[in-house]
Amino acid sequence: MTIGPAAAADYIRLQAVAAALARRRPDTVSRRTADAILDLLHDRPAEAQRTLLGISPSAGPDAAQAALIRAIAQAALHDHAQADRLVNAVNRAHMEAGTPGAEDPAPVLTDILAAHRARTGRDVRSPAP
Repeated sequence: MTIGPAAAADYIRLQAVAAALARRRPDTVSRRTADAILDLLHDRPAEAQRTLLGISPSAGPDAAQAALIRAIAQAALHDHAQADRLVNAVNRAHMEAGTPGAEDPAPVLTDILAAHRARTGRDVRSPAP
């Protein structure tokens, strides 16, 4: 992994946050999400995906963020259909909670998912329509 100085500082901060969460709140969604982001930064999408399994997409900010990070991991694993399902599940949870748009994927997430999809040109994990 090659990153610039600004990104390196952010990465170091993320490592510190993940370490603090591991010590103080080891079983939280926030800690698992931080660990998954570090896995993605180390090009380990399968580990990131496994770290976030069992966290149901919901309108809660921690669970919604975890689901969106898992969507990135799924896309990196070429499972674009599952990535789309996760994003849709977060949006649906917000609609049901009466907070539509609260966790609409940020443009950067949309760009990341599109870049992964463009890399393969197809979804290799899910059957064709």
